[in-house]
Amino acid sequence: MKNKVIAKFFSIALSGLTLFGGLFYYPAEPVLALDSEIKINEVMYDPMDGVEWVELYNAGADDVDLDGWVLTDEDGAEEYIFTSSVIFPAGSFLIIRSDSGTDDLDFTDNLGVIYANHGSDYSGTVDQVSLYNGQDEIMDFIAWGGDAGVDDDSAVLAGIWTVGAYFADTLPGSSLGLIVDGEDNNDLSDWQEFEHPTYGLSNEYINQPPQIIETLADPDPIIADGASSVLLIAEINDPDGLSDITLVEIDLSVVGGNASQEMFDDGSHGDDVPGDGIYSYETTIPISIAAGDYQLSVAAMDSVGNIELDDLNLAVEEIIYEEALRINELLPNPSGPEATDEFIEIYNYSSKTVDLNGWYLEDAGGTKYVIKSGDFNSTNIPASGYFTIYRDKSKIALNNTGDSVYLYQPNETLLYSVEYLESALDDYSYNFNNGSWQWSTTLTPNAANVITLPNQNPTASAGSDLSGTVGDKIIFDGTDSSDPDADKITCSWDFGDGGSGSGCSISHVYLESGSYTAILTVKDGKGGEAQDTVKVAIAEKSMIDSGPYSDQVIVNEFLPNPAGTDTNAEFIELYNQGKAAVNLSGWKIDDEDGGSSPYTISEGTSIAAGGYLVFYNSDTKISINNSGDAVRLISPDEKIADEQRYEGSAKDDQSYARDDLGSFQWTNTLTPGKKNVINLPAEEEDDDESDAASVNSSSTTVSASSDSEADEINIISISQAKAKDKNTAVKVRGVVTVPPKVISETYFYIQDDTAGVQIYFSKKDFPNLKLGDQIEVSGKVSEISGEKKINIADKNDIKIISAGNNRTPAEITTGSVKENFEGSLVRVSGQITKQSGNTFYIDDGSGEIKIYIQKSTNIKKPEWKKGDWVTITGVVGQTSTGYRVMPRYQEDLQTGKNVFGAGDIPAAGIKINDLIIIGSILLLAFILLAIRKPSKRAWFNKY
Repeated sequence: MKNKVIAKFFSIALSGLTLFGGLFYYPAEPVLALDSEIKINEVMYDPMDGVEWVELYNAGADDVDLDGWVLTDEDGAEEYIFTSSVIFPAGSFLIIRSDSGTDDLDFTDNLGVIYANHGSDYSGTVDQVSLYNGQDEIMDFIAWGGDAGVDDDSAVLAGIWTVGAYFADTLPGSSLGLIVDGEDNNDLSDWQEFEHPTYGLSNEYINQPPQIIETLADPDPIIADGASSVLLIAEINDPDGLSDITLVEIDLSVVGGNASQEMFDDGSHGDDVPGDGIYSYETTIPISIAAGDYQLSVAAMDSVGNIELDDLNLAVEEIIYEEALRINELLPNPSGPEATDEFIEIYNYSSKTVDLNGWYLEDAGGTKYVIKSGDFNSTNIPASGYFTIYRDKSKIALNNTGDSVYLYQPNETLLYSVEYLESALDDYSYNFNNGSWQWSTTLTPNAANVITLPNQNPTASAGSDLSGTVGDKIIFDGTDSSDPDADKITCSWDFGDGGSGSGCSISHVYLESGSYTAILTVKDGKGGEAQDTVKVAIAEKSMIDSGPYSDQVIVNEFLPNPAGTDTNAEFIELYNQGKAAVNLSGWKIDDEDGGSSPYTISEGTSIAAGGYLVFYNSDTKISINNSGDAVRLISPDEKIADEQRYEGSAKDDQSYARDDLGSFQWTNTLTPGKKNVINLPAEEEDDDESDAASVNSSSTTVSASSDSEADEINIISISQAKAKDKNTAVKVRGVVTVPPKVISETYFYIQDDTAGVQIYFSKKDFPNLKLGDQIEVSGKVSEISGEKKINIADKNDIKIISAGNNRTPAEITTGSVKENFEGSLVRVSGQITKQSGNTFYIDDGSGEIKIYIQKSTNIKKPEWKKGDWVTITGVVGQTSTGYRVMPRYQEDLQTGKNVFGAGDIPAAGIKINDLIIIGSILLLAFILLAIRKPSKRAWFNKY
């Protein structure tokens, strides 16, 4: 390189001398020391893969020995010297790389490539490559990036580069190359940028791939109903012109379509303007596709096979099916051929026509029929119209001894169910009529139901047992008697003391004390007759003050928190639900034990039959706490005759009152001394639930299942979730009380401290949940036949938090199985009143409740009979016919009366002799302990 340095020195010196014009002579223009055809053909100085390279090309007709030739960069600090003889064939390319590369001396067809490692760094804002021969004479040169000019003056002096010329910086991954291989490169016009480098190949323009500018779906989102159309659009561009595009395809396989569906730019298949580069394809989304976002792959191909890929996002919404449909009439036992004459009728009580195609029916045995358009002239059911399906189409055989029928929407959501327990008589259809189901001898397929039955016996109801004193007017009330045929009835009474009378409501005076049985006889005038009895206890007049005391007086309403100050405005109301007046002298009213001092009712105070008495704070001095308290009625023998308790905060001017079913509710209509009116606005109910949520639910904010991490919902209590409107997204936590697959394939139950709820999943693909697992559930609120539930869309909507959290069932009376226990685990005890198959009813005296054993539980019902006491543990569900308790396991059915039940009946299986034996053993153990027990003195002496 010594000669190179000397040459550069003289070049600079000579350049300076030219400034002095005529003072010095002008040297002749330098020329190439060697007229070489070895050219710098292409340079990669900003690679995407980290490998820089310089491509040389032998444009001459002869092979050249490169021994001693040198490649160097801007400042000469980095150079590559060919240190051994390298024969460079004519018409071939040579690559010098920044990595080790490979050595390949096979110059096939004079186009071989030699790879060598130069180790130089040609990157930077300003750089250049110079090529010298073995005599340090410059052969070729290229400069780029920035405006610093050319540092290798020898290239200028040699006439192979222009003073100050440089090539603009290229895009990353692009190369600088001669426009024509080996062409003279004395200025920038011979060079161009190659977006697709031609490494080791002739420098030619490469066809550019197409570009996908935008993809979209119209409309967005689309409802998957198998009918609504969607236009899929892809805007395509090609640097080589739109005519270079040969094919545009979209993959529809994820939504049930063609995996290689062609898109069109010719005015067909939904395309608007032919030849504008906007490709379209119009289609419908199958009804079976679940809601969600689908990524559809779009591919564009040009004439040389270049392919560009992109995704088209298709948002699919769940179809909202009409819910105003119900099963309306069933014919299980026609007098004609059952295989053809049995039918199931559906009624549409909405205001629009509904297409039933894809809806399906199922019976208790699991026979399923999907309504298909090919089976009927039309599957549309008009508003207020009927649709009847006969057995020859459905193949559903309704059992004559009891069965169930279920109506499902196409997305497998149960919309309606009906169950009949009685044996079906010939040509009796089971009809929905005025909110309940009735048998009728008039069959009305595809028409409004008509209820006609043969004369049926009336029902006699003599009312609850009565009590009074000698000389009192005892009111006998048989007005609850009725006739199923709505026939006019007459009532007659035998009072049991030799007296009699006519009229459904009548009074009678007993002249002697004692126990009497009064008989009510009810007739319908068509030969139908029924009887009922009522016990009457008549005491001497003095017994009303010394007992026994009436059990008919109850706490009926109380106001804990009047508006403003509570002084004097609080009240407690008593109600006499009996048929006789009660002397309340000496009775007491009190709040929670240990609270205010009891108030003793003054002498001579009585409450009439069906009457009310109101006691205000100004008289009783009883202050009912606003944050939870109790009101108690105590008889003169210090026994609690009635007690009503409330939890949580009492709001201004809301009383706690008994409803028609005997349950207490908050109401903002105060009725002291009158019949209660339960009236609480919906917005106030929501406030109550919000207050409860502040105590019972976590304030933790969690991310919802969403494509956006910004979407968040709060965990709320189950009672709050059940209060939400249908289709509201909620997230709750609870303990599994009924695992999946126990009572149903499609749902299970969870419960927290506020309530229980059903979790429904139509796909049945639940995670492995066990009894007692605490889980987190994300879903949407729904309601079927009055029962609130939470629908989930994916098994991942359930998150298991912990295990071993079994909940203790609430022990309640049979009459308490109502809305507030829906979805909760309870334990009830009562006597069997009736039974049929897997269904039976029990009653502990507070009201009858249905017990239903699901077939999927494999529970074997014990050999019970009417009158047996039993104890049942199960979850409370609701159907169109009312509430029911569903046991889960065999051990949920126990024979005998539970310890929490009222009354003096011992638990089944324990006889008097057994009690005597048990008592004797306990007495003997007590005596032995007493004998062995040391005296106090001995105990002190020991220690």
